[in-house]
Amino acid sequence: MPSVAAHGLDRLARACAKELAEGAPSDYFARSEVERLSPLLYYCFDRLGWPDTVPEDERRHFRKAYYASAGRNVDLLDALGTAAEALSARKIQTIAVKGADLATNVYPSVALRPMSDIDLCVAPEQGDAAEATLTELGYRPYAPEMKPGLSRKTRHAKLFIGGARDNIAIDLHWSLVGGPGDKRAPHYDWLRDNTVRSDAPYARLSETAHLAYLAAHMKLQHYDEEIPLLWLVDFTLLASSSTMDWELLFADARALGWSDALAATARDVHRRLAVDLPEPLAQFTDSRPLLPQTAQLHRRDGRDEPERVFNELTTLPWHARWALVCALVLPSVSYMRFRYPSVPSWAWPLAYPLRWARFVTRAAALVKRGIGRVVRRETRTQPLLASPDGRKSC
Repeated sequence: MPSVAAHGLDRLARACAKELAEGAPSDYFARSEVERLSPLLYYCFDRLGWPDTVPEDERRHFRKAYYASAGRNVDLLDALGTAAEALSARKIQTIAVKGADLATNVYPSVALRPMSDIDLCVAPEQGDAAEATLTELGYRPYAPEMKPGLSRKTRHAKLFIGGARDNIAIDLHWSLVGGPGDKRAPHYDWLRDNTVRSDAPYARLSETAHLAYLAAHMKLQHYDEEIPLLWLVDFTLLASSSTMDWELLFADARALGWSDALAATARDVHRRLAVDLPEPLAQFTDSRPLLPQTAQLHRRDGRDEPERVFNELTTLPWHARWALVCALVLPSVSYMRFRYPSVPSWAWPLAYPLRWARFVTRAAALVKRGIGRVVRRETRTQPLLASPDGRKSC
């Protein structure tokens, strides 16, 4: 890729700073940490000069965040190299996506793109061998599965924890968005066809494929969460790549069912950062309808577990739906003890009815809220009628 400086990194930093400046000055650094922007802002404003909206006593925190991100990312990238080499020795091909690829290939310094884990993709048929290799390297699953093998049937990845200081997280993917059979997920052959080889022991996605995936990741996987500004900066920088194949991007988005996710992400960038995207992407976005499920960019109500479970079930084939329902109703003992650590060992069976009651209560509240929405929508669409005293009423 050409130098990221040509892509307006400083301009993006100013746009992010303007977005952060809407709150109280004393909260500036805290908001920057939530949006995961502190290293980027330090890198840019230490050269350009700090805007007046950033108090003097806040600026030292950005410097610490920059160097903390640098140290953390070096540890993660070292772990990525070690894991990828071990997997390659087993003839397991790997693809690094999201943070690890972006930090090393899009940003001018690995410190600018904070990472919490490593996202590493392997072919589904090599998933068992990949898990065994990570186990030999000292990694372990972060949490017990609700049922043995459930992740491979219904999920897109499994999180492993390990490393010399037990502080490295590797998210092992066998799919990008959903589990096997999930209608949101591309076949793994799509990943193979869109990889770029390098001197590293792992491959990376092409800029075109990665941009499509970033949009799908934000809008199909994290659809009910507040998207950090850093992810929108990732998207904007990648969209500025001179190697972007726009025709292929839009064709892939249509074929994979990601067109609305791509357009919604572009609208997010324009709304929150007020920056112009490349003309082909802007035209594509304008051509897409603003659908309800992609228009609500900051849905808080979607975090209810029953709603998320229902949404997930609709994307899975029937055998995977049944497996997920059974696991939700009767999870494994190891999972229950992990999920409810405060429950005494002698009382853990009581956690099952507690779980059922909590789920039913949330589901009932969700149904009630849904009925309320329907009633309000119907009320708004009813014509105004004249009351006996001549006033307008509904």
